[in-house]
Amino acid sequence: MRETKFRYQFKHRKTGEKLKTVLSIAEIEQQTFAIFKDLLNWEILSRDECTGRKDNNRVEIFEGDIVKTYGVIGFVEFVDGSFVVNRQNYIKKHGTAPWIEWPSQFFEDCEIIGNIWENPDWKEQ
Repeated sequence: MRETKFRYQFKHRKTGEKLKTVLSIAEIEQQTFAIFKDLLNWEILSRDECTGRKDNNRVEIFEGDIVKTYGVIGFVEFVDGSFVVNRQNYIKKHGTAPWIEWPSQFFEDCEIIGNIWENPDWKEQ
């Protein structure tokens, strides 16, 4: 069974400091993220599930990551029970299907180039 992980991005309400961390379900259940003793002053900016896959640089891929594969750029999201790459920006130019499914060969040429939380304007391009 694969380990379920989530990438959390937090922002401190008073200082504006941002913090990113990855936690497994076991860590969340054990409440090991005691770093947030002052949790009321932190807001969750995102909670992104790990796909269980890695890009060609061996970096884990999460929901919200912007990836480039075979020359096409899109962002990862969970749709109807599976992870897909949403190519909405590609569609605007080429008029093709919005999602790429996750066949194994997809990961042979897949690179994370950012995420939609740190690049919010990307989805609007």
